[in-house]
Amino acid sequence: VPEADGEPLYGSQLGGQDLTHTGGNFADPSLVFRSLSTGDWFQVVEGLIYDVDGVVVNPDFFGGDDATQTTVGAINPGFDSNIPSNSPTVAVPTPSPSSRPTAVGQVYLNEFRPNPRGVDPATQQVELKGTPGMAFDGWLISIESDLASSEGQIDHAEELSGTFDDNGILVVEMDDFENPSHTYVLMDAFTGDVSNLPDIDTNDDGTLDDTSMFGTVFDAINVPDNNGDAAGINYGAQLGGVNLAFAGREPELLFRDATTNAWYNVIDGVSIFDQAGSELNALDFQGANPLIATFGTANPSFGIAVLISEVEPNPAGNDPPTQSVEISGVAGEAFSGWFLSVESDDGNNGLGTVDEATQFNGTFDVNGLLTTTVTDLENPAHCYILATGFSGTVDVTDLDTDNDGVLDDLSSLTGILDALQVPDQVGEPLYGSQLGGEDLTFAGGEPSLVFRESSRGPWYAIVNGDVFVNAGGGNINATLFDSDPTAATFGSVNPGPATGDVGLTPAPTGAPTATATDAPTPAPVTPFPTPDVPDFTGVVLSEFQPNPAGTDPDMQSLELSGGTPGSMFSGWILSIESDNNNDKGRVDHAETISGTFDDNGLL
Repeated sequence: VPEADGEPLYGSQLGGQDLTHTGGNFADPSLVFRSLSTGDWFQVVEGLIYDVDGVVVNPDFFGGDDATQTTVGAINPGFDSNIPSNSPTVAVPTPSPSSRPTAVGQVYLNEFRPNPRGVDPATQQVELKGTPGMAFDGWLISIESDLASSEGQIDHAEELSGTFDDNGILVVEMDDFENPSHTYVLMDAFTGDVSNLPDIDTNDDGTLDDTSMFGTVFDAINVPDNNGDAAGINYGAQLGGVNLAFAGREPELLFRDATTNAWYNVIDGVSIFDQAGSELNALDFQGANPLIATFGTANPSFGIAVLISEVEPNPAGNDPPTQSVEISGVAGEAFSGWFLSVESDDGNNGLGTVDEATQFNGTFDVNGLLTTTVTDLENPAHCYILATGFSGTVDVTDLDTDNDGVLDDLSSLTGILDALQVPDQVGEPLYGSQLGGEDLTFAGGEPSLVFRESSRGPWYAIVNGDVFVNAGGGNINATLFDSDPTAATFGSVNPGPATGDVGLTPAPTGAPTATATDAPTPAPVTPFPTPDVPDFTGVVLSEFQPNPAGTDPDMQSLELSGGTPGSMFSGWILSIESDNNNDKGRVDHAETISGTFDDNGLL
């Protein structure tokens, strides 16, 4: 809120808005308020009403309410600018990575599949985002946005209804969309004839001519299937939404960032792009796996977390007086925090005691890595914690005061960023997962080295010269890595998948949150499969029926085994004709399969 021209614009930097200065110099607004109907800001200066851009607004547009008077404790005035009937009322400006928070009554498209993999289904899910507990009744339409085919023709219009859950999410099922290029528009009402849907760009010039049948437009997004359509059609922006850039293929999944509302699109289940068409790293998302649909739960958020990247729990030979610890984050950003080691040996009366704490700072290098030196770590079992603050005392502060393996006092810690439990036998406390991090599986000995794949991916442990993956403790062939995984790489990117190889086991896709009631909420730290390595090592066909007894069923079961318990799988099952009397070698069935491996590694 300004009092003169040229002042700082802090609001937009924080994802909100900046009012434009109006009136004479040093004229302060006496009142600012959001409109009930649109969520837009208005300001009252010297008795006149201005919009967010400093344009004088007719007071009659507020439906008879005196918008110059405060309504604190009551509903703010609604706004109706009497826009001509051939133009839609646009509820919000174009969403962007710095979009303001959802306004009361505002509804967004949040997640849907423009072109699902495989054969198009008869119906599909669409997720909306709105005010928790609010009932919704509206319409979703799709507009042909292909320059070569009836651009502007509304080819689908369907009414949607439901109530937003406690997280502001509503999932509805509707008829499957035709594949892009299309513009998808969410609105509160549609008065067109659904049996004879109109063309609203009659001269095919890329400008919508008649949207008189539209109610209030909540959201819109144009999804192209080639560069020409992306450049030539901008219906999304015309309706107050966005035009998605073409990223090489039709997206199979679109979702909004849970924090910023920015759009992301997933192609072929392995690549993810922002709305401008720039490819992103799936490991840089927090929360759920961004390559997999999350209908009914919170979408992922883009943002590089600060993580522990590489540690030597028990270096080979005599223990050195000091050792290196590597963390990963955003290249070029400064960091200040603490690295702690917590006693986790079940046979030690000091269970949960902080036995080492090192404060350090620095700047992440061009690879997003920062290495620091700490006093030599006592051999496992220990839990390593990365945090922004620690107010306790080494050898005194106890995070597990009753030694029951459950952390019960985290008051000395602030900003828990990552945690890793390193055992020296089976059955020891699992502190890592309680802090939002991970617990390594005991693999027969104390690890000499633990590291994240490519510095931000799943954890691996080197035990007696062998490479063990964290989840399940399975042994991994060292040749699957692009460099020697048994050698420390402090200051350089950790080993990753060798070119052309697949099968480095991804980490589980979710970690429990801290259980102590006074624990700060940790940032999600669980990484996801690297986009170019979607498969699992050791996953095999386990059971199926090539020719079930009796009449062939429409559907049948297929079992996979060898998966990491709790991890998600996404892949394909194919059958290839192998009859000498038929078309040998022909793929006669191909179907996507996905799911989560159970506690026995079965799916």
